[in-house]
Amino acid sequence: MAWELGVGMSYQDQFAVAENLLPVFSPPPTIMDATEDSLFSVDLDDYFSDPEGQHLTYSISSFATWLSIDQATGVLYGTPTNADVGGYEIYILASDGETGLGTPFTTIRVANTNDAPTDIIGYIQPVPEGAFSPFNAAVFVPVDDELGDQWSFTLLDDAGGRFELDQFGRLLVRNGSLIDFEAAASHTVRVRVADSGGLSFEKDFVIPVSNVAETPSSLIIANGGNIAENSAPGAFVAQLTGVDPDAGAVLRYSLADSASGLFAIDPDTGVITVTGTWLNFESDASHRILARVTDETGRYLEQTFTIAVSDVNEAPVLLNMISGGTVAENAATGTVVAQLRGGDVDAGEVLTYSLLDNAALTLTGHRLINLR
Repeated sequence: MAWELGVGMSYQDQFAVAENLLPVFSPPPTIMDATEDSLFSVDLDDYFSDPEGQHLTYSISSFATWLSIDQATGVLYGTPTNADVGGYEIYILASDGETGLGTPFTTIRVANTNDAPTDIIGYIQPVPEGAFSPFNAAVFVPVDDELGDQWSFTLLDDAGGRFELDQFGRLLVRNGSLIDFEAAASHTVRVRVADSGGLSFEKDFVIPVSNVAETPSSLIIANGGNIAENSAPGAFVAQLTGVDPDAGAVLRYSLADSASGLFAIDPDTGVITVTGTWLNFESDASHRILARVTDETGRYLEQTFTIAVSDVNEAPVLLNMISGGTVAENAATGTVVAQLRGGDVDAGEVLTYSLLDNAALTLTGHRLINLR
C-alpha cells in the first residue's frame, strides 16, 4: 500500500491479505432413507466444515418441500407424509458469509407406511317410510391415502334393526315396517371402515325418512251407538272418528251399507242419524252398518259396526171381546157377561183392565161380571 506524505515524498508498505477459503464438503451416503410420518434429520455440520472455523449457514434446493434447515444447529429435518413418498435429490449450498459451496448432497428415499382411513363419504338418499327391503338408502366410500387398498365396512349401529350393510358399502333397508315418518323423520347409523392392515375410521350418518300418504289406520265409534226404537228422523245415533297416520290428513265419512237406508252419516263430522221412524225393537234389536273413512288422496278404510236398538214401552195395540157379550135379564149377580183380551207389541207385558163406564158391570181380571 502507498500513502502520500507531501510534495515529492511518499511511503510504500506491502503486506499479504489472507485468502478466504471455500467450505469443505465430505460426501454422505448417496442414499438416505426416511419413513412416512416419521421425523427425518441429518446434521449438515457432519459433512460441511469451514477451514477458518467460521459458522456455516445452509440453503437447500429440492422438490422435498417437507424439509427445513435449522440455521442455528445446521440440522436438515422434516416429517414426510403419504404425499411425499418417493425419492428426492438434495442440493445444499453452504456459506460462511463471504464464500459458498453448492453441491449435490444425497438422495433421500421416503418409504411408505400404512395409514388409517381418514373419513367416510356417504351418498345418501331419503328413505320412504315403509320402504321394502332391500331399498338402497346410501353408498359409503372411504377416504384413504392408500389408493388401491382393500376396505371392509361394518355397521356398528343399525338404527334398531332398520338397516344393514352389504359387502360393497351399500346401506340397505332391512325392516321397512320400522321406518315410519310420523314416528321419526330420520335415523342415525354408525359405520366403520377398515383397511387391509386393520386400521379403521368410524362415523355417524343421518338417514332422512320421507313421508308417504298412508291409508287411514282406524275408525271407531267415539260416542253413542244405541238408538231408541221409533226415534224421529234426524235423531243422533253415533259419531265416528277416523285416525290417519299422516298429520293434517283431511278425512271424510260415508256409509257403504246404511242398513237398507235406516241411517245416514254427515261426511264432515262422522255423525250418524236416523233417516225415518222405522226402527222397531220388536222386529230388530240391532242393525249392522258398513262405514268408510277416506283421506284426501282417496285411500280409505272400512269398518262394520252394530247399532243397538233399545226397547221403548208402547201402548197396547188392541182390545177384543173373545167370548160372551150378552146376558139374560134378571141374571144373577156374578154372572160372567163376557171375556176380554188385550194385545201389546212389547213382549212379556202384563196387562190390566178397567171400566171407564161400568153400566152395572164390573171387571174381575179380564172377565166382565154382572153386578145385579
